[in-house]
Amino acid sequence: MTTPPGRAAATVGRWAVGFGLLLFWRLDDGIHKHSLIVHK
Repeated sequence: MTTPPGRAAATVGRWAVGFGLLLFWRLDDGIHKHSLIVHK
């Protein structure tokens, strides 16, 4: 089973974008919680 390089790159790119967004969302959520704790 061989997949075209373009399709493989698109799949990896989409996965990387999704993972990056998830990581950013988790990090952003953590920063907001931390800032709330600091301000209290």
